[in-house]
Amino acid sequence: MGSYLRKRYNIPKGHTIRELAKRGVKTAGKGIVRGIGAGSGAVLGLAGGLVSGDMSTALAGMAAGAKAGAAVSDGIINKTTNMALGAKEFVGGIRYGDKELQNREADKAFKNDIDNRQHLLDKGVSEKNLDERLDEYAEYRRVGINDIKEMDKIHDIREEIRNNGGNDDLARKQSLELAKLSTKYNSETFRDNEKRTNAEQALARKFLRTKDANGNKLNAQQARKASRATMDRIARIKGE
Repeated sequence: MGSYLRKRYNIPKGHTIRELAKRGVKTAGKGIVRGIGAGSGAVLGLAGGLVSGDMSTALAGMAAGAKAGAAVSDGIINKTTNMALGAKEFVGGIRYGDKELQNREADKAFKNDIDNRQHLLDKGVSEKNLDERLDEYAEYRRVGINDIKEMDKIHDIREEIRNNGGNDDLARKQSLELAKLSTKYNSETFRDNEKRTNAEQALARKFLRTKDANGNKLNAQQARKASRATMDRIARIKGE
């Protein structure tokens, strides 16, 4: 395969991979698959690059595709759309990891959902800022928030943190931590005084092990105060 690629793209021996990546070689799939032949174990790894039309994206998948691709013929790759799409996903898994690839696909679906877009437009988000807000909400989706109305409330809290002197990075981190923590509770927690008290105490115990901005561990009074404020915010997220 290396000799074919060197000949096809006039590359000196020993520089095949580096040169292909450097050039970002674009190619149509048919010629390459015919030249490599069905016997090449790297066909499956290369297929992702052929599907996208960009050889440079296939390089990461070539080695991993060697075993899986041995039984795949060039005819199948050229003629079967499902195999091409499967190979593209395979290379995506190599580049990002399976979980990250799934998250990227879910993010894309979430941001393209017409109901989500209409919801934000109805909330007064401008067309100009729509994608930026959807990017923010997609981060909340990743930590387990599935209700876009809860995402609205987390966004409002994020803005409050920013307006109270927190920079963008701090506001983002705190809102994401709050979003993640909120998934551990449901509305019933806040409708039952005993359940809420128990939840606050459990959270306060965790806060006792944390430190403030100056590196000092929180005392019991500070931990209880932080826990109460946090639970108040989570209650807002849950609509209570």
